[in-house]
Amino acid sequence: MGQNTNSPEDILAAQIAATRRFADALVELCQSGLPSLTAAEFAIAPQRLVARVCVARQQEALLAGLAAMDGGLLHHAAAQVRPACDELIWLDYLANLDPTQQRNLVIYLGGEETSRSIDAEARLRGPKGMAAAGFPPELHDGFHPSEAIAAQFEALRRSLGWPSGKRPPGTAWIAKKTAHEALYDYLYSATSRFLHFSVSEAARRGWTKGSELDSVIDINAGGYTLYRADFANYWLPYLLVLTASSAIAVEKKNTLEPASDIDDSAFMAAMKAWQEVVVAVPIIRAEELYLSPAWPEAE
Repeated sequence: MGQNTNSPEDILAAQIAATRRFADALVELCQSGLPSLTAAEFAIAPQRLVARVCVARQQEALLAGLAAMDGGLLHHAAAQVRPACDELIWLDYLANLDPTQQRNLVIYLGGEETSRSIDAEARLRGPKGMAAAGFPPELHDGFHPSEAIAAQFEALRRSLGWPSGKRPPGTAWIAKKTAHEALYDYLYSATSRFLHFSVSEAARRGWTKGSELDSVIDINAGGYTLYRADFANYWLPYLLVLTASSAIAVEKKNTLEPASDIDDSAFMAAMKAWQEVVVAVPIIRAEELYLSPAWPEAE
């Protein structure tokens, strides 16, 4: 048997090609399972738009990452895994609610997030700045929820069995309710370092070719960037498939027409080809625990 002489770069290129085909096939599948939405349909069930946007955002993040490959920047797409994980968990939660609960939850979360944006804007601008930006006087010093809004939240909290408090539960709580707790813990541990100040993430970028003290440290070592590219190239498609499935489940709960059969043969073939060449990488490499700062050559 001949020895495999493919370089890590060649292997990644083959994986990227499989991911492109996978992404294209999934786009076609979603066009069938998530058809265009009218304004009237949105007014009745805004959760249907939310589901579509989550899928579209993840598709765009994946395609942007693949496009960045031409400039050697695919590894930056790893930061997009965090919001994709959030969207999967929340859409899965939505899919298990009845349409009325889905609608009430989406409307409340939208308002709650908007009120926090108003508060942040007011803290930065101050009353004069808010007035200059065109905000009405009642919002010049931030958003003040009415008793009616507080009552609306309490009714929603009770109907969904949320813990006591004045705000919706965090994603960690939702992850437990949707049996995604292990996935949540794993990916949040991995992606927090990409999104926030992190000493360990800064340190793991510095590698040398040898262990001598005068060896020059490279903060863009090929092994490191390929590792992060591998991470993004696995988890973004993986989460996108699950998110699309949850989005279609939300859609089915909010449509009266019986679901038509969707031809997923092209997608299944593309997914099988992707699974044959793309594998998950760990969030930490054993070599990082060695005292030597040298990043081992990729096999």
